[in-house]
Amino acid sequence: MNFIYEVDDKYLRAISLNPREIYQLNDLNFYISRKYKNLTPFLLIKDSEGNKDILRLSHYKSDKVYNIYAVDASNTIRFQNGQFSIALLVLSNNIDVSDAHLILLDFSNFQIGKQVSLIEGMTRNLTSMYEKVERMTKMNIELYQDIEEALNSD
Repeated sequence: MNFIYEVDDKYLRAISLNPREIYQLNDLNFYISRKYKNLTPFLLIKDSEGNKDILRLSHYKSDKVYNIYAVDASNTIRFQNGQFSIALLVLSNNIDVSDAHLILLDFSNFQIGKQVSLIEGMTRNLTSMYEKVERMTKMNIELYQDIEEALNSD
């Protein structure tokens, strides 16, 4: 599902939004004109009970006209699937909020993606720790060999 943000009008235009269709959170793309380089967009989300949250958006690609943003995988989602009101909060020299759209959202794929992202991060950290232990072990072996050499030369 794609949304185009018109900066001058603070208007968020939905492209082919079907109010009866359920959308995955990680399938939402937000297009902002490339001529506005110093904008930081966030997604405002409000459930049917009035609970609100702000989600980080990450720039993930550009085309000739737009910078394209998606919900950042590092966000923690505290909502259950259902109907939400979404709008863009855009930081530049001031704070602007777009008009809102009602949308049915499913968070299951996003949560799986977040788990995969966390596992990848843990794997990178474990790899780094293993490499450090390996280097320290090699240094200990070299130190031991140097001590053995010094003791045997006497």
